[in-house]
Amino acid sequence: MMLESVASDKAAGRYSIYGVYPVRTISTSNHKNEDPFVQLAESWRPWRPLTPDAEAPFAGGWIGFLSYEAGRFVEPTAGWDERTSELPVSYWTLFDTVLIHDAFLNHWVAAGVELPDSLAKRPRQPLNDRLDRLENLVLNADKNIASLNVRDKTGGNWNYGRQTYLDKVQRALDYIQAGDIFQVNLARRFRLSVEDHPLSIYQRLCETNPAAYAAYLPVRTTSDRYTAPRAVLSSSPELFLRLQDHNVKTRPIKGTRPRGATEVLDVAAAEALIQS
Repeated sequence: MMLESVASDKAAGRYSIYGVYPVRTISTSNHKNEDPFVQLAESWRPWRPLTPDAEAPFAGGWIGFLSYEAGRFVEPTAGWDERTSELPVSYWTLFDTVLIHDAFLNHWVAAGVELPDSLAKRPRQPLNDRLDRLENLVLNADKNIASLNVRDKTGGNWNYGRQTYLDKVQRALDYIQAGDIFQVNLARRFRLSVEDHPLSIYQRLCETNPAAYAAYLPVRTTSDRYTAPRAVLSSSPELFLRLQDHNVKTRPIKGTRPRGATEVLDVAAAEALIQS
């Protein structure tokens, strides 16, 4: 598992976190009406996280994702009677030892936490042994990693056509003008068959679109019907939320423009947003 900062701006995304040897994985099936938030509450309740050292912003815990459709368990009127994705609605992996790279200082830290056996489901090695194991893994890793080739594939298809998409855009604009909503994340799914391992695609994604918040999350469930490897790949420049020392920070990008040096420039930026 990788949460990486590969952008040139080291202040925006300072840390990269790498998790190996997972302790436990939980997931919510796509094919059952299971509430992922109930499952998370039950799994997280026994453990009160330790406060990491200042040099290690994350020393261990759950890393994973909630699908967009998980929102229907919070807002039932959202619907989604059918869900076509093969990925779980919720997927989380627990790590008690991680590697952290500080891009600002350009150094590495191995960090970990002690988890109760009731949460880990099985006895774990002492923390120092786990840190030594992680250090040896890094010291013996191949330092000459060749760039992985990704073979381009033509074809692919959208889940609905262009005109249907434009109709949905117009409907969203009508809702905004009526004051019913203020923002829509409207998307179409594009499905394409490729022969490459997800890691190869992720590496090229980071090379062509370096992002402050990139992620590679392998997905493996016990009920998998798929022999091919699956993963969630992400490349985002945007910090959604950060909770640290009881302070919440957000840095939205969508719908924003930088302040101008003069009032005239501010007005021009506002007009550009209106016309966007």
